[in-house]
Amino acid sequence: MVDPETEECDDGPENSDHGGCTGQCVLNVCGDGLLHDGVEECDLGPANNDGAQCGGCMSETCTLGPHCGDGHVDVACGELCDGGDTPDGLSCSPTCRFEGAKLVFITPGYYGADLTSYTQRPVHDGIDAADWICHDLADAAGLIVPGENDEPIAPRFRAWIGGAGKDENDEPIEIEDDYKSVLNRFNMTHSGLYLTRDGTTIAEGWSGLVSGELLAPITATSEPNEYRINKLVWTNTRPDGSLNQPFLSCFDWTFVGGLEGAIGFNADPSLWTFIQGEDGLWSCEASAHLYCVEQ
Repeated sequence: MVDPETEECDDGPENSDHGGCTGQCVLNVCGDGLLHDGVEECDLGPANNDGAQCGGCMSETCTLGPHCGDGHVDVACGELCDGGDTPDGLSCSPTCRFEGAKLVFITPGYYGADLTSYTQRPVHDGIDAADWICHDLADAAGLIVPGENDEPIAPRFRAWIGGAGKDENDEPIEIEDDYKSVLNRFNMTHSGLYLTRDGTTIAEGWSGLVSGELLAPITATSEPNEYRINKLVWTNTRPDGSLNQPFLSCFDWTFVGGLEGAIGFNADPSLWTFIQGEDGLWSCEASAHLYCVEQ
């Protein structure tokens, strides 16, 4: 029996914090933080929101907001797929990423040749800075799976760029085999696809990435539905991933002045990283984009 002075309801032994009448004899309503089985999909109490927050709980209906597994690709939440909408031969992972693939993108913005000025992270040279620029852009765009970015020791995305570089003591690296080239910094064992976030296949495995010609140009950025076409890109890297020339790196991407850096052209899959002759050089006083590759 309901006591109208002290109770909103009373179902006797059927009272439950997961039922219509709680153990405190109050009605189970959306927003109380108690999940009403069979009625509410979620209830985070004061943390309920309007659904704009990825993985959140709608404040008025206690239904789930956008989340991996709802069958809709929520690009604002960093999802690349959700269900069967994946490129041929790929499945969608439980975190709504392309299973077994690595992502590639061109940076949305362009950068002066002193890349160290674009990051607050401690770096030894502009090559380190470029790697962290790529990592942080990917993280901001939701391309790094939540929970996998806790105090990273090394960038999970690296820049397709090269130079002689500096060592851990900030001393110039003088041995060619130790130069900070793509070959010395990248995971070269990947045999799956390299894709842009929209699912375009760029290369089949590492061998395809360093074959000299991509399957498609890298025009998609880290952000959803955002593209850059006919752009110059700082690279100083030959098609096989080796360093072009140590002196074509604007002092390891730390200098803005009267020198030249080696570039690629993103609209042409055969010139994406290396252009022969004078056309492949760009003033260190100018700006260009970066390519970023998941490791």
